[in-house]
Amino acid sequence: MAKLNQWSRHTDRLIRKGFDLFCPPVCTYCGKQTKNKHDLCVDCAAKYLHERQMCCPKCGQTVEFCSCGCDFRRISKTTVGGKTHLSLTYYTGAQNASDAGRISEQMILHLKDKGTFARFFADQLCDEIERLFKHSEYLLDDWILTYPPRSVHNFIKYGLDQSEEVTKYMAKRLGIPCRRTFVKLEGEEQKLLTMEERLINASDTLVPRQKVIRKGGKYLLFDDIITSGATVMAASWHLYANGAAEVFPISIARTLPKE
Repeated sequence: MAKLNQWSRHTDRLIRKGFDLFCPPVCTYCGKQTKNKHDLCVDCAAKYLHERQMCCPKCGQTVEFCSCGCDFRRISKTTVGGKTHLSLTYYTGAQNASDAGRISEQMILHLKDKGTFARFFADQLCDEIERLFKHSEYLLDDWILTYPPRSVHNFIKYGLDQSEEVTKYMAKRLGIPCRRTFVKLEGEEQKLLTMEERLINASDTLVPRQKVIRKGGKYLLFDDIITSGATVMAASWHLYANGAAEVFPISIARTLPKE
């Protein structure tokens, strides 16, 4: 049996080497050939990591330690590993992404349009989540992943729900369930509304699936970009109102606070 397992591992290595020889791994952003199987090449990964070190113009902190413009925390009081929420980077705005040459924001746009980089961002978030829970009193196995879904109009337009794609990969890696706990109705476009109007619109168009929400459940609430925080606030309120015990917001990015 030991010889059989050794032969199997050896065969598997040969198959992988052959596959890499004829189909060498390439960077999913720039398309350059890379020596490893990571999603980004060395140069693109360096640029991405550099962008994650951007500092808030108000407090001078990176997104990991900045609490400016986080009004959505008024709803969720959950703290995990000393944090009230988790974001990977700042977001300066879709219209500025190409002009500013920010890789992270162009990757987010590709995620929204085509679902590209869903696995990459899922892995990035999982790394941070595992680090937070390692220094927390909570057990990650007790938590459930959920997300505010894309509107039907945008789902038909793009053919995918980017939040569903990311959380699917996250759930598989973390070994926890992912539940579709909301239905999204058509409403006004959030970007055209004021903060108060956004919160009302998000509350009215985000309908909880009450039978799916677990009483006393603990939820990791994913939203790809937290802009005003209205969607996260509305989703958190609905979860608490239907019996959830904990809600911890996570996102790829949140809007860079203004001076």
